[in-house]
Amino acid sequence: MSDLFVDRLGNVAIADGVVRLDFLHLASVDPDKKQARMEPTLRVAIPLQGFLQAVDMLAKVHAELRQQATAGPRPGGDTAA
Repeated sequence: MSDLFVDRLGNVAIADGVVRLDFLHLASVDPDKKQARMEPTLRVAIPLQGFLQAVDMLAKVHAELRQQATAGPRPGGDTAA
């Protein structure tokens, strides 16, 4: 398996039982306007049931991250999860 880095999620479209997730990467930054230009990098198409399972998994990860954030740093400076 290979990794593909993306900067953010762009568009989400649902049609005919398939969810399509468009991911974006940072193409350029205009320092004068302090504005970033994002471009599509990858589209993932996943059946609706698989997407709902992914949402449940991400909700658990989100809850864990919030719990870790409110708990503060671990003794000894170890903040790795």
